[in-house]
Amino acid sequence: MLISSVLGSYQMEASRNVERASNGTWYISFTNGPTESLMLAVSTATTPTGFNLIQLTESGGILNSSQLGARYGTIYIDKWDILHFVYVDDADIDYLYYTRCNTTSGCDDSSDWTQADGVTQGVYDLESPSLYAND
Repeated sequence: MLISSVLGSYQMEASRNVERASNGTWYISFTNGPTESLMLAVSTATTPTGFNLIQLTESGGILNSSQLGARYGTIYIDKWDILHFVYVDDADIDYLYYTRCNTTSGCDDSSDWTQADGVTQGVYDLESPSLYAND
C-alpha cells in the first residue's frame, strides 16, 4: 500500500526495484511513465512515512548523461551501503550503463554518483566504454 501510494501512476519494471540500506533507509527505483525518466524514491525515515523523489535520467535528471529514454533500472545495495544502479538505453538496448552512490551521501546530487572506482563522477557505458560526465 505504501509503495503504491508513493508511485501513483509510475511504472515498476521487472527488475530489482526495492532495497534497504543498513541505516534503515528504503530506496525504490521506477520509471516515470509520462517522461520515461528513471526515478529513485528515498525514504525520509527508517519507518517510511514519506519519500523524496529524485529524477535520475532524462532532461533535468541528476545523472546528466547523453542518452535519452533510459529504461529497466535495477538497484542493489551492497554490504558497504553502496547503491549500484544499472540501466539500458531505450533506443538501443545494447548499451548498458552503470553508476553508484554511497547511501550515506543521500544520492540526491550529481556529485554523489560515480563510476565503479568510486571517484570518477559520471555514468559508465559498459558496452562501449566511455564516460558521460555530469555537467
